[in-house]
Amino acid sequence: MGKYDKKNSSNKRRIILLIVAGLVLAGVLAGIFFTYVLPRMKSSSTDVVPTTSTTYRTELHKQQTKINTLVTTGDSTSIDQANKIVDDEITAASKSGNDGYIIDVNLTKATLYIDTNRAQEAIDTILIPLDAKYGSNLTYKYTIYGYFSLAYRALGNQDKATEYFNQIPSKALE
Repeated sequence: MGKYDKKNSSNKRRIILLIVAGLVLAGVLAGIFFTYVLPRMKSSSTDVVPTTSTTYRTELHKQQTKINTLVTTGDSTSIDQANKIVDDEITAASKSGNDGYIIDVNLTKATLYIDTNRAQEAIDTILIPLDAKYGSNLTYKYTIYGYFSLAYRALGNQDKATEYFNQIPSKALE
């Protein structure tokens, strides 16, 4: 082997070592990324719904469909599953700080209560507190009053149902 071949062989070794070191470094960095960075990115983007967004509605609609199916089934296990879905959504809504989401999911729970013969519980534990907290916003107030009307109708109190319904301006019903 001549002098030129030894030098060329030495350069090849260095290049191979640099490539191997680069691959090892890339593997370590990829491991760190997939172990520490990516899981945090996923949890932070899915745990909280944007506070000014209505993007939650699509997912909530899917959950409402599941809830309706479970309520239609009617057995206690299905009702318990429906309650769990609603409670999980309420937790997510509370974390989001999104008033629209909070109200929508609480009204979903009120509907669940009304549909499972617990209309008075819906009034006492959901609708009255929602009205107290959000009733100053007319859009929310009229929506809540619509649910009061449904709950009182379910209780057989048509006078109260009509009283709440009549407080909703016709433009709000459009």
